Amino acid sequence: MASAKALRAVWSHALDIDEEEIEDSSHYADFGGDSVTALKLVEIAPSYGIGLDVETIFTEPTFSRMLAKTKQRIDRDVKGGNNSSACANSDLIERCAKTCGLSVDQIDDVFCEPSLTTKFFLEHQESGAWLSQVVFELSSDLDVTTACRAFEAIHARNHAFRSRFVAVNEQVHNVATRLPVTWQHAVSLDEYKASDLVTKVLPGQPAVRYGLVQESEKTYIIWTALHSVHDAWTRKLLCDDLEAFLENQDEFLAQPSRPTYKSHLDRVKQMDIETSKTLWKDYLAGLGQQKLPTNALAQSEQPALNKMIRKHIPKQRSQDSDIRLSSVAHAALGIILGRLTHCRDIAYFSIRGLRTLFPGAEAVMGAMLTNVPVRIQIRPTDTIRDLVAKVQADSISKMRHEPFGTETARKLQLKPQDGIMFNWHTRGMGLLSRKMGRTGEQYQKGYMKVVEEQATPYAISNILVVHDNRDRLTMELEYDDRIYSDEFMKALAEGFSEVLHQMCVCDSTTQMQSLLETVQSFGDGKQPGT
Repeated sequence: MASAKALRAVWSHALDIDEEEIEDSSHYADFGGDSVTALKLVEIAPSYGIGLDVETIFTEPTFSRMLAKTKQRIDRDVKGGNNSSACANSDLIERCAKTCGLSVDQIDDVFCEPSLTTKFFLEHQESGAWLSQVVFELSSDLDVTTACRAFEAIHARNHAFRSRFVAVNEQVHNVATRLPVTWQHAVSLDEYKASDLVTKVLPGQPAVRYGLVQESEKTYIIWTALHSVHDAWTRKLLCDDLEAFLENQDEFLAQPSRPTYKSHLDRVKQMDIETSKTLWKDYLAGLGQQKLPTNALAQSEQPALNKMIRKHIPKQRSQDSDIRLSSVAHAALGIILGRLTHCRDIAYFSIRGLRTLFPGAEAVMGAMLTNVPVRIQIRPTDTIRDLVAKVQADSISKMRHEPFGTETARKLQLKPQDGIMFNWHTRGMGLLSRKMGRTGEQYQKGYMKVVEEQATPYAISNILVVHDNRDRLTMELEYDDRIYSDEFMKALAEGFSEVLHQMCVCDSTTQMQSLLETVQSFGDGKQPGT
């Protein structure tokens, strides 16, 4: 077991509180602990000799119980560093090198991509989907060479950013190169952005592009990446590393490299797949067929997000400190979907970041995401707390099995495209207006900040995203209006917002029947309270 002093230091660092405030009975959530700070706890713990994982944080959230569950650890289970390309056969490497227009010694590694990131790459080839663009504005007193060097250093230390994709023998392979950044130069931001977003990442080409735009008065760096090499957490880590580099370049370069994306994939392959599939099969057993009201696209058409409904929801914590707000939101979505489809046994898919699978996974840059089936069973006699506690317990118990949820669901005829896709963005994930600057008397002043994020339309039919901001929640429901009616999606957006709000302000011992009566009007063409 770890020492209380060490764990107090970890809590103090991650939660930004004084160690004196932490008592044996202190609850993690009482200090603002959430999913983001949980990952921070896990990342910090090894430097204090502690072994800690996200599951322990949420199942044993009081200080004394968490302390009893922790263990001493000498080193991380996942280490950074280069992976030798010896794991791939020489013929495969030569074929990949030829497609990329490179020599074999310019390739660091070659490995197969998972099904989801393969899907992103293939759909991008067809329609240009799944391409993201982040615009950084440089302050006038930030040295441009220093700013570029920051991106170059991060690029050199991360496999994911040096990726190219090549299809060989009907499998998409990630080709991690040893090449440095190639800068594209321009003098008009608008022209560069427009041209860049319509330029596909073709097989063998870099999956990440870097643009330097120097207009008459302002300078911008544009980071463009295929979704196959990044997720929202990766973009946050990119900004974290930019900030660290600009604060102290020497300290940043002296740090060990992050664990590689391939090291994460290797760990997944070592998991007990059959046990995970059995767990998911049992979880989904007995689920009836459900169908949202949709219109079919022509066989030659792909779905695309072309409409959005945005709503702001007052942020109020659940009255139970051990209940996460994200768990309440997952339950709320199940309730309103049940109302709109007249079902009390609902399933939908939630996007997860796979940052809790192994120690060190929270530090990996790459597209570490999957779709996880979420099942909500609504019983009128249950209390609100009963429902949310079960949703949260199900989520925690399946953290280590998430990579295999979608595959199992597909075999039971439950597919992501048949339902609603949900994504919860915890605090700290939003990049807009985030500043990365140089501090300390030995440095000149200067910073860069994110001023714009955009992407080509995702090739999916819908997604409901909730952003957890400091003072409120922001819900964005995007959908393809060729598939879903505006009326249905409006009822879903308004109903979800109302149910989530009611679940936060109601007494948690309130029976579900009472809450269900509150949402009876949704789906009947009426507004709440009319």
